[in-house]
Amino acid sequence: QDRLSSNRKRVQQGMTKNKSSTHNTITIKGAREHNLRNLNLAIPRDKLVVITGASSGIGRETAIFLAKRGYHVIACVRRSKDGERLRLECQDNMHYRIVDVNHAEQVEELREYVSQFFNSRSDVSFFALVNNAGVSPVAPIELVSMEELDFIFRTNVYGTVRMIQAMLPFLKCTTGRIVNISSGSGVMAIPLSGAYSMSKFAVEALSDVLRVELRQFNIHVAVVEPGLIRTPIHEKNALSMEHLLKELTAPQRDAYARQLRHYVDNQGRAAASATPPIEVSKVIATALESRRPRSRYGAGRDAKALRWIHWLLSDRLRDLIVSRIGGW
Repeated sequence: QDRLSSNRKRVQQGMTKNKSSTHNTITIKGAREHNLRNLNLAIPRDKLVVITGASSGIGRETAIFLAKRGYHVIACVRRSKDGERLRLECQDNMHYRIVDVNHAEQVEELREYVSQFFNSRSDVSFFALVNNAGVSPVAPIELVSMEELDFIFRTNVYGTVRMIQAMLPFLKCTTGRIVNISSGSGVMAIPLSGAYSMSKFAVEALSDVLRVELRQFNIHVAVVEPGLIRTPIHEKNALSMEHLLKELTAPQRDAYARQLRHYVDNQGRAAASATPPIEVSKVIATALESRRPRSRYGAGRDAKALRWIHWLLSDRLRDLIVSRIGGW
């Protein structure tokens, strides 16, 4: 009877605690789409999130989405006007810094800013780093210069490592989280995106290693793998491809003109069927807020399909499907 009475008191205490904290919880409506059960997840209102590549696309949408959920957000942008536009969206808890992840000086200035931020705001703690900054050029590997390849890796890989190393001292103090934005191209390499895929495969490997190395500090590392996302990148890549077509030599034109033209002609359709950036933001929020976060999250039906294709099909069959889709 004493044991039953003790258990009854414990349950009653738990019910009272849950009732008092109801206003601090929120249901992730899209959880089922992310292969997670609907959960009431407590959103910390005193947590700071740093997001790179927040000038446009996924980074901008995520900065706004998280700020409106109550997080303090430091958005890393390339231009002051991009930061001011973000501030207009969420004035109370949106902050921005000019940060190019390729510039060690700017990353160091960000680190100092974060340190000063905490000195002046003892009520806020560092919670997460979202590494979103990246470039995604398209071209056949034969036509990618070493300078271009170096720039891709400096931005997508070295910049990610630089940001993690700079923010780790804060994360260790608060047992926070790291979310690295990879890509469906980091799951399965796609022709014309070879250099980009190489960099995203590196991000996947980096995340796998960090997930184990940082476990001792209770820092969780997750990867978000978006598919085609409705951002200005489609128009930029189409224009870049048009320019490349004009620069081809006769042998290069014989080898690649048909495939490049196929890519350009399909960009409009790809953009129309692409996933809105806000859907990726919801997945990132799930990775940040889940009590039992996964190591990988797909974002968009095409990204999830790529992973299934990669798992289930042989290399030969997979190459055949990719060749037919891409016009090779």
